[in-house]
Amino acid sequence: LSAMMSRSIKQATNKIKEFKNLLIESRANNKAILISTHLLDMVEELCDKYIMICAGEVIAAGSKQEIAKKYGLDSKKSVEELYLQIIESREQ
Repeated sequence: LSAMMSRSIKQATNKIKEFKNLLIESRANNKAILISTHLLDMVEELCDKYIMICAGEVIAAGSKQEIAKKYGLDSKKSVEELYLQIIESREQ
């Protein structure tokens, strides 16, 4: 990596850490923040509740445990795995 590229990566990493810390602090203060993303591993780390959307339609909402229970899935699975299983079950 060039020095410039290395510096850019370090700056981006710091911004991501700042963003995560802001979200964690906001959650601790009972503030709600809506995050729209495809990065489900990141939201699982930061969020208590989820709204799952497929083809513009809300297909599930609630905590990971509530969503898993509603669809008869294992709540120990990742949010991404739950989402994919819900999508798969809707296609059948």
